[in-house]
This record gives sequence, structure tokens and C-alpha cells, in this order.
Amino acid sequence: MSRGFASLCFALLLLAAARARAAPATLQVEVIDIAGGTAYVAPGEAAGLRVGQQVQFGRHSFAISKVSAAHAAIELQQRKLKRGDKGRAQVSDQVDKQAQLRKEPRALSAFVGQWPKPLRPADSQHPKAVPLGPTQASGTTRALLSLNAAGSSPLGDRGSAWARGELRARVTAEPFQAPLRLDLDAALQLWAASGLGYDQARASRPLVRVRALELSYGQSVGLLAAAGRLRYAASTLGQLDGIKLQTPLPVTPGLRLAAFGGFVPDPLSGKPTSDSARFGAELAWEDLSTALRPRMSLLAQASRFDGALDERRLQVAADIFPGRSHMGAYVIGSLFDRDNPWNARAQELSAAGASVETRFGELQINARFDMRRPERSRWLESFLPAGWFCTSRVNASRPQRDVCRGSDARLLAQGDIGLYRQNLALNGGVYVSRTRYVDSEQLAGFANASVLHIAQTLHLDAGLFGQTGSLIRSAAVSVGAGALLAGERLDLSIQYRPAITRYYADTSAFVEHAAGASAAWLIGPSFRLNLSADLIAGRDLSVLLMQSTLQWRPEVHSGSASQPR
Repeated sequence: MSRGFASLCFALLLLAAARARAAPATLQVEVIDIAGGTAYVAPGEAAGLRVGQQVQFGRHSFAISKVSAAHAAIELQQRKLKRGDKGRAQVSDQVDKQAQLRKEPRALSAFVGQWPKPLRPADSQHPKAVPLGPTQASGTTRALLSLNAAGSSPLGDRGSAWARGELRARVTAEPFQAPLRLDLDAALQLWAASGLGYDQARASRPLVRVRALELSYGQSVGLLAAAGRLRYAASTLGQLDGIKLQTPLPVTPGLRLAAFGGFVPDPLSGKPTSDSARFGAELAWEDLSTALRPRMSLLAQASRFDGALDERRLQVAADIFPGRSHMGAYVIGSLFDRDNPWNARAQELSAAGASVETRFGELQINARFDMRRPERSRWLESFLPAGWFCTSRVNASRPQRDVCRGSDARLLAQGDIGLYRQNLALNGGVYVSRTRYVDSEQLAGFANASVLHIAQTLHLDAGLFGQTGSLIRSAAVSVGAGALLAGERLDLSIQYRPAITRYYADTSAFVEHAAGASAAWLIGPSFRLNLSADLIAGRDLSVLLMQSTLQWRPEVHSGSASQPR
């Protein structure tokens, strides 16, 4: 009996040990983070936590949805926990039977030949090389057609009505793969007013005016040949009916030399004429690879008129563009015969100036200084009176004739500062000018403010203006309002501007009123319409001014690329 009792006790001990090994242990967990309706607790799978097990926090029980070696995730389901809360989980060291039943993954060799061979994009794509620098498409025609109409109608007995219409076309065409380019800028204009056929200014109102008709081959920053009516004979010289040849110089990158020659169009009508011939050369350099992006030019040019040399000028200009700023300066020197009719020095500084434009975040500052003497030439003197070319003094020995003083110059300085924010624009500035030997001085100042996007649509404008000088003194205030409609494609505005004016030769001041309305309508991607009307009423002038502009900008591409221009 004792042997049977011992066997029974041994069996009971084995059963208790088995139950102890199978009984789950209690593990304390702590919430370490909460995000997106999920609480993350520690420890994790290394301590025995498994997916599907329950975690108890107070009266609430949560199921484990994901585990890692050190952490486990539980879904809160509208119930709340906070960091630091402690709970308990029942864990077991038993191995998941489902994990033991999982099949071994297929070997990689079983997937051989089931996917097509990969193709690199470079094997099927063959883009054309695009050179660095400014580029534009070859085989492209770009055009801007505009119809302008303007007119004036007096509101009183003084003055007469007039109207002017202009149809203008500006076209740039590059029809071939070669860098061949045609530039055209021509306008057909009509005037309507009484007595136009009898006044002396009728030559300045031609039916057709051609501002450019240029055929060029090459690149504007490299080898180039151009002929026709050149819009610019050089970077700082205007129209010329002639030719221009340009070549890069191997001394340094960005250096080029250009030469030009031809005839100057009639300054009034723009018609071709051979009265004045102009020729010269320009040495230019620019470097876009540096932070300052410097640009410099040296221009030497002369002209012939009436069988002799007329203008002889040398011009130097330099610009740099640090960041969002621009700084520039120029100097123009002229050579004259010692017996020239303007009493100018044989070597004269004809003009000089400097300008600065810079931005500091939302603040923009601009300043400019300029000294300029009259542009003197015998060719221009054949169109304008002598008083346009110099200031004069009375000659005591020849009282019937005035003599040019020489060394006369106009000095100008101006500056403005502006603050431009998303919905606010504030700017103001001053302007000062003075002419030597002449009682001609002017001081002017202005201040403007604009508030934009009021209630997403409206904008308000206000401004002050004042000037005083040798002839007139004036002060004005302006107010305006507008609205952006049709998805900001239509801008309607009205403004009112009263001004108090007094001439120095008068004993009393008078008030002039000006009111206007304007509309700017972006009809589509190619059309834009601008309309404006201004009513001015004062002692000197009472008139209604009207103006409209319709622009059409079509564009046609052939899809090929050309060299930089």
C-alpha cells in the first residue's frame, strides 16, 4: 500500500508541474506613446507578447494588433489611455502552432524567366542635344498683333477733336534648322483731325512706319551677320538701315567684336534716307557663369553729313547683377571741331550716369543719377531750331545774334523706395533736375499705397504728388478703387485726381479735376483688351481722352531646337 501511495503522489507532482509550465505568466506593460488611435506599449515580443493576446488596463481589455521585439501596438477604439498608464498582459512561452505549420517559401530559382528583360529609358529615348545658355525653338514664328485707338474731344470752345488708329505687327520667324531669323516691326497708322494736311508736323505722321525689318544669320552672342533696318545697330545705339557683322574673340569666353555701317532713317517719318551715314564698332563682354554676371561694352561710332564728318562719340557702359540687384554706369564722350557752332569743347563729356536697383526681402530701393548735354550734330540741326542744342548768351559785338555758351548740362537725380507684400504695396520717391545757365529747376515727390485682395476681389489705391519748379507749382491727391472679376481675368478700376496748380507768372492758383475709368480684360491665352477714358476739367484744359488696345499673340511651333541666340 505504501508503494501505491508513493506512485500516486509522484503522478500528482508531475501533473502540477505540467500545469505550472502551461499556465500563462502575468507581465506588466506601460504605454509609451499614442498616435492615430493606436497606443504603443513596452515590452514586446521578446517578453512573450503575441498578436491577439489581451492587455488589461483597469476595467478595459485591448487586443494586441502588432508586435516588434521591444514594443506592441493596441487599437484604442474610442477608449482613452495616456502615456505612463500601466496594465497587465497574460503571456505564454508556448510556440505558435500556426507558425510551425507555415510552408517554406519558394526558392528564387522558381521565378526565373517569368518577367521580361528590363529596358533602360536611355535605350528607347533619343533626345536631341540642347546647348547651354539662352535657347529658343527653331522653326518657330512668334508674333504680336495690336490694334490701338486713341482720341481726344474738347469739352469747351478751345481746341479741336482728333483721333488716331494704329495696326501694328511685331513678328520673329525662324523657319529653318539653320540659325536664320527674320524680325519685323511695322505699323499702319491713320490720323483724323481738322487741318492735318496743312500743319508743319504732317511729316511725322506717315501712313506706314517700319521700326525693324532685319534678316540675320547666327547667334546674338556669337558669330552673326545682319542686314536691313536694324532695331539696334549696337547694344547702346538705335536704328540703322545697313549691315552688322559680329564675331567672338578667342581671348576670353564671352568677348565679341561687332562692326556696323549704314544710313540713319529720317527722324520724323522713319523713311529711308541717305542724308546721314553712320558707322562704328563695339567691343562687348559678358560672363554669366559668375555670381555678379558682369556685362561691359565699348562703343566707338561716327557719322557723315553733307560731305563731312559730323558725330564722333565714344561710349563705355558696365553692369553687374549681384543676386536680385542691378548696378550700372555709363559715360559718353564726344569730339567736335574747334570752330563748332555750339561753342562746345573739342573733347566733351556728353553724358554720364549711374543707377542702382536692389531688393532686401519685401523692400525695393532704386536710385539714379544722370548728367546729359544736348545731343549736338549738324544733321539734327537741319531738323530742329538752334535753341535745341545749347543755351545762348547775347554777343555784345554782334547783338543781332545769340552765341552758345557751351558747357551747358542737365543734372538729374531720382530715387524711390517701395514695400511690396502679398496684399499691400507702398512706394514713394523724389525727383530733382537742374539745367546750367537756364532758370530751369524742378523738384517733385510722390507717395502711393495700394491694398489688394480685399474680400478676395477689391483693391484700393491712394496717392500724393507735389512739384515745384521755375515755371509751375502743383500738388495733387488721387484715390481709386477696382475689382478683379471672372477669375482675375477682368480688372475694372476708377480713379479721381484733384490738383491745385499755380504758374509763377500768374497771381492765383486754380483747381483741375481729373476722373477716369479703365478695364483690362484677359480674354483668353492669346487676346488681351485694355480700355480707358479720362475726363479732365480745369481752367487751362477741359477734354475727354479715350484709348483702347487689343493685343493678339499667336504662336506656332515646329518642335525643333536651335542654337542659343
